[in-house]
Amino acid sequence: MDWDNWLKQHTQQLGMEMGIISQVDGDHYLVLHVYSELGFVEVGDRYELTNTYCQAVVEQQQMIAIDHVAKLSDWSLHPCYQALQLESYIATPIWYQQRVFGTLNFSSLSPKKGGFSALEKLKVHELAQEIEASGLTAQGMRTI
Repeated sequence: MDWDNWLKQHTQQLGMEMGIISQVDGDHYLVLHVYSELGFVEVGDRYELTNTYCQAVVEQQQMIAIDHVAKLSDWSLHPCYQALQLESYIATPIWYQQRVFGTLNFSSLSPKKGGFSALEKLKVHELAQEIEASGLTAQGMRTI
């Protein structure tokens, strides 16, 4: 699978500027694959999980979709928002062996006009299932 083109296609379909497949291990977040029109995230980048929006996805073990981060006081104080000013964000867990392996997430510097539709949320969920079925999680495991 050409994950770079896959991410590009789906990022653009969602009207977003960045798409990431990540691996999470404990308090660490690793970028496995990325498509970005923004240029500030690259494959292999490592972050403290607490500095990413994905921390909430991992903790809650469910999808999170925020159409305008600045309108949410808790989220506008988040270290990720303070550093990158990402205004819209949708992410869902990627599962491997009944635990959260990482996340599939899409974000943009602009708010998502009209919010994320139910169809878009379903699509992101299905994309994560596609990743799970592909075997990427077993192949992509890296020591963080």
